[in-house]
Amino acid sequence: MSDPLEYLARAQDCLIKAGDAPNRDLRQSWLDAAENWLRMVPHDLRTLAEMFETAERDQRMQQVAPKIWH
Repeated sequence: MSDPLEYLARAQDCLIKAGDAPNRDLRQSWLDAAENWLRMVPHDLRTLAEMFETAERDQRMQQVAPKIWH
């Protein structure tokens, strides 16, 4: 497989699964998988990958923030 859009799609799927993960370890595994897919994206398409990374960070903050605030 060598389709950067497919890599991005798979990374997005991993991020979605991370959001639905029942525990922290599984969530981290999905986030790691997403990161691995993003690393396969050619450098000239990294802007799209950076958008996914930003979404990943935002997702982590949404999961952590309520625990900190309460």
